[in-house]
Amino acid sequence: MQGFMMYMSGNSIQIYSLFMLYMLFKNVIGGVMGVNKTFQPLAAPIHAPGSKGTPQPTQSLLPQKAMFVICQLLLVGVGFYKANSMGLLPSREDFSSKWDSMQVVRIL
Repeated sequence: MQGFMMYMSGNSIQIYSLFMLYMLFKNVIGGVMGVNKTFQPLAAPIHAPGSKGTPQPTQSLLPQKAMFVICQLLLVGVGFYKANSMGLLPSREDFSSKWDSMQVVRIL
């Protein structure tokens, strides 16, 4: 969904595009920081029908959590690509060319 929103927001620097970029990075950081809270309902002990109240051990959710974090990192890549296509990252030579040609003027 986030990738579709980045596609639809366009490449021009407008408040809508900047807000979508901000929300992308904010949601990714929040998702990575709250990965345990996201998977908490799935990690609850399972009560088997005939077990008389003793909970069964749960399976490890480490592969699912790792895939969740990888998907969040892919969204970070989409965000950096979008920021670069909008011209917000200093990756082009026009960022440094105006500073290279400046001369130092001494005032007595």
